[in-house]
Amino acid sequence: MSADQNDALVPVHVPRRYLSAVYGLIAKLDSAPTDGAQAEAEDTEAEEVTWPVEDLRRFAETPTATSVTIGKVLDVLAAKPGEYFSTTQLEQLTGVPRPNLKGAFSALTRHINKHYDGRGWMLTFWWGPQLGAGYPAEAHYVLSDEQATRWLEARAA
Repeated sequence: MSADQNDALVPVHVPRRYLSAVYGLIAKLDSAPTDGAQAEAEDTEAEEVTWPVEDLRRFAETPTATSVTIGKVLDVLAAKPGEYFSTTQLEQLTGVPRPNLKGAFSALTRHINKHYDGRGWMLTFWWGPQLGAGYPAEAHYVLSDEQATRWLEARAA
């Protein structure tokens, strides 16, 4: 697809309540660097939303590829709350191939929107260079102490 085709406008229907957020996202994307590494990132950050233990338990027990894969990631993150793990590290520590991890993260928002009233992710991710020098140009994920405790409690049930 040519650059001109990529910049063509297309109609997108969104609920009015999300219109300002969509405009903000478009402005953020337009101002982002366009080098290959940054372009590969679907977004550069997502802040964790605290989930109740019961909802985390339900997520952990849901037998979808998304929840099983993200559950493995949460297990790793919960073992070391506050520590950022790159996608490469999570691939190694979970045994889940990178394409499957990327697929699960891509599907996570849809899963949450469908089953959990669209609340945010239960973990935080940042694009490595935003965290500082020494972080590779890939997504990094972390759980807070509180969310890690809740996840471990949900898993123990």
